[in-house]
Amino acid sequence: MSYSSAPADHTAAEHLAPGKMFDLTGKIALITGGATGIGLMQARGLRAAGAKVYIVGRRGEVLEQTAKVHGSDDRPLIPLTADISTKEGCLSLADEFSKHESKLDILISNAGVVGPLNEGSNTADASLKMHPEHREQRLSIEEFAKKSLEDNSPDDWDSLFRINVYALYFLSLAFLPLLAKGTEASTAWSSTIITTGSISGVVKQSQLHVSYNASKAAVHHVTKMLAFEVAAATTAKVRINAIAPGTFPSQMTAKDKNDDTSISTLKGKMDEMALPAGRPGREEDMVQATQFLASCQYLNGQILCVDGGFTLTEP
Repeated sequence: MSYSSAPADHTAAEHLAPGKMFDLTGKIALITGGATGIGLMQARGLRAAGAKVYIVGRRGEVLEQTAKVHGSDDRPLIPLTADISTKEGCLSLADEFSKHESKLDILISNAGVVGPLNEGSNTADASLKMHPEHREQRLSIEEFAKKSLEDNSPDDWDSLFRINVYALYFLSLAFLPLLAKGTEASTAWSSTIITTGSISGVVKQSQLHVSYNASKAAVHHVTKMLAFEVAAATTAKVRINAIAPGTFPSQMTAKDKNDDTSISTLKGKMDEMALPAGRPGREEDMVQATQFLASCQYLNGQILCVDGGFTLTEP
């Protein structure tokens, strides 16, 4: 067997370099809940990859502060104030955005809230104190039912699902035409919707908030259904996937943030966790996952758990 003696083409794999594969230069992104927490991590990550990024929220002053601190004149974070808790709010946001841009390449539906706490189990605590098997005494079924009924109401569930689930559905529908235009305007690129689910929608334990976990399971399934319907029932090429984060610093988990930077931290509060990684997620973990989902053209209808192995070891 003989081989060609021609010199090797050492440039042939340049397209595989991370700077090429995850380059989002010229792409336009919009992130709901983009001023704090996971949304801010995603905004910073897409901006770093070259995208033009719009951040959306209800609190104008927080959006403006985030844009001021984390944007620049040549690469801004552009704030848009909106309330996406209603169908009308989602449609209004899409209409307002279309006054600024003729297309959209990346929509991240990240806005979310946590529901009421309830009696239940939580295995994330490294001290193991919340593990059911480490409790001194289990509840009677009567006490469990009574506490659960007291902790939850239909209104609580409705307000939670309105933000976490309804908004995802109506927001996606409102922006699909602009996303389709993003695909049409590009070569070898399909626009994408990335939804923020949670490992809470995967595990069987309540983690002390049944309603929140139910809403995130709904987020995952709505994501899969939207991906199927767009692929099977429309002429558009739009990829739709979800990130299911484990514990990351946000106003939901850290309960606070730096008012100057809008960044939350879990340092000193949750340095260790009962999972293989032994720690909460970091900004770079979320950014890598977001850039991957935005860039990978061969991924559609998937739920990507970014959880340090939590769902491998915890029920």
